[in-house]
Amino acid sequence: MTQINDFIDGEKTIGGLVFRPFTMGSKAACAQMDLSMFTNPEKALTEAESERQVVAFTWLHVKPLPEVLRALRESRADDEAQAFGFDLEPHSVTQIISEINRISEQAKKNAVEVVEKSGTKDKDAPGNFAGQTG
Repeated sequence: MTQINDFIDGEKTIGGLVFRPFTMGSKAACAQMDLSMFTNPEKALTEAESERQVVAFTWLHVKPLPEVLRALRESRADDEAQAFGFDLEPHSVTQIISEINRISEQAKKNAVEVVEKSGTKDKDAPGNFAGQTG
């Protein structure tokens, strides 16, 4: 079993559940399910919405990947995650929330802001690369 701070780098067990790592695929699934803890961390959430997102995030990472992908493709992911919540024991939620908070902070640090290149007359010109100025 790995340490809790290794979740981004590999599989880990949290609250008795085995989680897949958080990946770009995870981030895309979070966007598809409107899990703003990872797609828009500045967005204020109600307690009920936070709980929904914790349950959905957990479902995304502990259920077999083919099952998750099928539910996402068939627009059943929210229903599947909600049903999963009935099996999620409250004592494990504290540890899961701690890890989600850590991942959310890491996602904020890794965010890239794209700034439009100034002074370009060609609308089809490529944008700036990191470190370049207009």
